Amino acid sequence: MSRKFTNPLKALKYPNFRLYWIGMVISQSGTWMQNIAQPWLALEVTNDATLVGLVAAVQFVPMLVFSLFSGVLLDRKDKKFILKIAQTGLCLTSLIFGLSIIFGFASYPVILILAFITGIFNCLDAPCRQSFLYELIDDKSDIPNAVALNSMSVNTARFVGPTLAGIVMFKFGLAACFFANSFSFLAILISLFFIKHSPSKLNKHKENVLQSIISGIHYIKKREILLSPLIVILIVGTFLPNYNVTISALSKFNGGNEQTFGYLMAALGVGSFLGALWVAFTSKNISYKTVKFMPFVPATFLILIGLSPNFILAGMFLALTGFSFMICVSTINSLLQLNSFQAFRGRVMSIYTLFFLGSTPFGAVFAGFLANKFGAGMSLVICGVIIYVLLIFWWIFKSFYLKFKG
Repeated sequence: MSRKFTNPLKALKYPNFRLYWIGMVISQSGTWMQNIAQPWLALEVTNDATLVGLVAAVQFVPMLVFSLFSGVLLDRKDKKFILKIAQTGLCLTSLIFGLSIIFGFASYPVILILAFITGIFNCLDAPCRQSFLYELIDDKSDIPNAVALNSMSVNTARFVGPTLAGIVMFKFGLAACFFANSFSFLAILISLFFIKHSPSKLNKHKENVLQSIISGIHYIKKREILLSPLIVILIVGTFLPNYNVTISALSKFNGGNEQTFGYLMAALGVGSFLGALWVAFTSKNISYKTVKFMPFVPATFLILIGLSPNFILAGMFLALTGFSFMICVSTINSLLQLNSFQAFRGRVMSIYTLFFLGSTPFGAVFAGFLANKFGAGMSLVICGVIIYVLLIFWWIFKSFYLKFKG
């Protein structure tokens, strides 16, 4: 069967999505500036890498605790309104970060508190940004293209943000990065002001919050098209994208330096961007079959990175990892959006966010433990093999379960 290609910018023909996408590109660039500045600030204050890691962990705690509750909220309230609250909260938190540096109260406890508050707003923001896309696209067959463009914006910001952060920190100081991020949120807030859309029908069911969470889980369990992609993203998202730990260790302990780490991460970014572009080109070909075989591809490249004899090969395999992983993630995201009833979409995407982002701290700690115990290269190999084993186990288990159930 021939592969159909489409205009990779097709979803931008919708005025609402176009406004939203431009605002997000600017806002995400500012977010990546803060992602560089925040650990640097923690390191300056503590001079302790372990405490810096704790800041990152604290920021992820709300994702683990509150994600399921945020999904219920998304199904009951206007997503545009929630997004305004989340973006405003993130804007103000970033502003306080900058002011804490200027006025000299940026102590470690203050950094931890602000990181935790950032995590709370991210817990609302991340699933809301995902599910809000659906309301901005008139022809739902263009949802995969919109998801791919959204991924492209994130990966563009991943390039632009750190580059700007380096320049801004050098010329204007650390606080300027936080102020720049705070200012960047105005782009998405302004775009939300101009977006005129008809909100999807809200869930008016008289369930309490806990009952709504349980009904959302039951809804997913009964639908294979939702359950398997979520299990796959949990497995792959836990053991694969721990690049800050594994690739930094690979660079430092295998004869490289900070510049080597930068080149390798740039290779990852290029691959991820091209992967999102590929999905945008082939968005008409989104298929459930992709979920069954594609996750094995980045796992294979992860193993090959660990076995690479030099950084050139490692960079090539890292780019291919980013390329194939982005195809996997974008495909799963699109399938979840397209196959969820409106009344449950917020809860489905909150579980997607929980599985994809909430598993990151556990995967990073595990990868770091392996790197310390067996070396960075072997850590990558072991993580790749674990993905293989768990994916094979899931598909075998699912097959037997369906036969038994039938």
